[in-house]
This record gives sequence, structure tokens and C-alpha cells, in this order.
Amino acid sequence: MPIGRRLQLLRERNGWSQRELAKRSGVTNSVISTIEQGRVSPSISSLEKILAGFPVSLREFFTFDPDAEAPVFFAVGEMETRQFGGLNSRRLFAHQGVAVTHVVYEASTGEAASSSPSLYQRDGMTVGVIISGQLEVTVGGQVRVLQAGEGYQFDQTRPHCIRNLAEEECVVLSVSC
Repeated sequence: MPIGRRLQLLRERNGWSQRELAKRSGVTNSVISTIEQGRVSPSISSLEKILAGFPVSLREFFTFDPDAEAPVFFAVGEMETRQFGGLNSRRLFAHQGVAVTHVVYEASTGEAASSSPSLYQRDGMTVGVIISGQLEVTVGGQVRVLQAGEGYQFDQTRPHCIRNLAEEECVVLSVSC
């Protein structure tokens, strides 16, 4: 299947417009459009940048079957995993712009495990519940340390940062859309 058609199906499966994908991936709308129309073939680095807007890796992009029925059950090894900084995540579900993720923020060893090094913004909403440990959540001018059983929700266009300052890992179930 051509890259452009594959990209279009993945974008539509997530329920996003070309403009939404462009915003999420940091490229122009015309780049998405010309790739989907098959007028250009993106470089690997360009494609990786676009795919960063999705909950999908480059390997998964080229191997997903758009006609396949979504699995009902999946083992730990079958889930998409990502690691950056002191953050480890497993994507439990991603469909039509909704992603459910199991996130582990490693214990702080002088430097906090964080969703980003500073406040950042992007499109969408996020909701999370702390399963174990504690987590500092900053949204706009509000800062709160949440304990197991507590949660958060916010519009991601507001400047935010989520980090673990504790000496024990923190486990979170997060939903973004």
C-alpha cells in the first residue's frame, strides 16, 4: 500500500483532519496533503516527525493492516512501549484520537522523571488517575502533588508539566484525546 494512502487511513482511523495531524506533528497541512495524494514521498526523518503525532512507531506504520479487526486481548509484549527520560509507557488502546496509556514515572534520583523538561502545550485533553506513588502536576499556575487514587484532567493547550519528585516510582493510567 502506498505511504500516502497508509497515512490517510491511519489519520482517518484516529478521527483527525489533515490540519489536526499537521498541528500534532509540527508540519504544514500542505505537507500532509501532498503525501496523502501521492505527489511526494517523505524522507524517513519527515515520516518519523509526522508519525510522532500518532500513537504509532515507524515499524507499526509499515506493518499495520487497515482492514484487520482490532484485537480484543493483548499481552504485555504486544503493546506499544515508549521510553524517554525517566518515563516508560505502554499504549493500551489507541483509536479515533483516543489513547489509553499505562505510564510509569521512575523514582527520582535527584532529577525528576518528567513528561517534559518544562511547561509545554499541545492540542487535546488528558485525564489521569494515580495508581501508585505520587506525582506533581502543574497546569497553568496551579501545582498539586497527587497521591494514589487521586486524578487530574485538563485541556492540553494550557501550559503543563507532569513529574515525579518522589523516591519511589509512580504509576498512572492516562487517557488523552
